[in-house]
Amino acid sequence: MILFRPCGPDELRLVFESGMRRWPPRLPEQPIFYPVLNQLYAATIARDWNAQSPSQAGYVTRFDVADSFASQFPRQIVGGREHEELWVPAERMGELNDGLIGSIRLVDAFFGSRFRGITDLETGEELRRLIAALAINENALLSAIDSSRSAVFLSYPYWATLSADRYKFELPLELVLRSIKEAWQRLSPDTPLHP
Repeated sequence: MILFRPCGPDELRLVFESGMRRWPPRLPEQPIFYPVLNQLYAATIARDWNAQSPSQAGYVTRFDVADSFASQFPRQIVGGREHEELWVPAERMGELNDGLIGSIRLVDAFFGSRFRGITDLETGEELRRLIAALAINENALLSAIDSSRSAVFLSYPYWATLSADRYKFELPLELVLRSIKEAWQRLSPDTPLHP
């Protein structure tokens, strides 16, 4: 069964740190893990809730589990018919993670108007740091990306939405994004940047 999970940057960072192979354990106040059954519903949650939260960032992930495993859990309709969720009790998260088929994939991202970046640095400054490394040479860029992989993974979808007019970078934004993506592919070929 194909499932989608809208999430914020904290949860996605933990997924990334697992190699895109595991969902983090639920917090005590989260007794249910509830992926959804269609991407449009997941995108609505990520855009309308996560991207409007204090983090100002919402992501949509896609993952597969065996139908035999998914059929053990109730499907819940929470609103309209298209708002269908699978409710997995928190104590079964280990089984869910062990039953994932392939990796968890990032398929969409949304950012609020006050989004300023994933790290403590404002988005433009993080990108400027990578541009400075790129200006030195490809190895410097690889090193800069490697030192902040999760921030690059979480920020790249936002960088791809930037207008070259918003920030005055030393190099063309299109060249910078292409260079980052190519360097990323060398470092993490199994976890592509989105988009």
